Amino acid sequence: MSDRIRITNRIYGYPGGRQVVPPRGDPVFFVLPVASRRLDENSTTITAVNSTAETTVATLTMPALTIASTGAARFMAAGKITNTAVAGGTVTFRAKLDDGSGSPAVVMETSGIVCSTDNNPRRWALETYLAAKITNGQSVWGFLDVSAPSTRATAPSAYTGVTYSTAAETDSTPITITITAQLSAASTGFSVSREFALLEGVN
Repeated sequence: MSDRIRITNRIYGYPGGRQVVPPRGDPVFFVLPVASRRLDENSTTITAVNSTAETTVATLTMPALTIASTGAARFMAAGKITNTAVAGGTVTFRAKLDDGSGSPAVVMETSGIVCSTDNNPRRWALETYLAAKITNGQSVWGFLDVSAPSTRATAPSAYTGVTYSTAAETDSTPITITITAQLSAASTGFSVSREFALLEGVN
């Protein structure tokens, strides 16, 4: 096989890609998946309910030098929103980075997501990408999807949001990642649950 196909380390498409060039004919390209490594996770359900206070629903720790000056990482969380009691109730999600040197940096905020009353829950999924542009300087892209109320495994999206921000957290020390949820009204029938959270480093 090695005398028929030459594989180079040229990046094609995105980091982790490989260019495969047959010795004759036109080049044929294959994009391989980006290699990732699990850094932290939590599958214990945490619920914010009957309170208007900003509530931490996920905490993840990124080891020092995970992204340095050219690397990347992504963290995600998912769960459900239940509202059977508060007409016009809203939910605000935030993601924060903290290197321990001062106040946490809010790198993602999706505020005022309307979740009208319904007997069925909504599903939500948040995903955020950190890319180091310089040492101790990060660009942050965030995505949030909230489904329509449904009992089905697959439900249409009722809200989709994309955010962008920058941060200047020191990567030579561990960085704490916090995801919070805040309800517009306190009620036992209005809640946000986080069922899973994951942090990955991307090579």
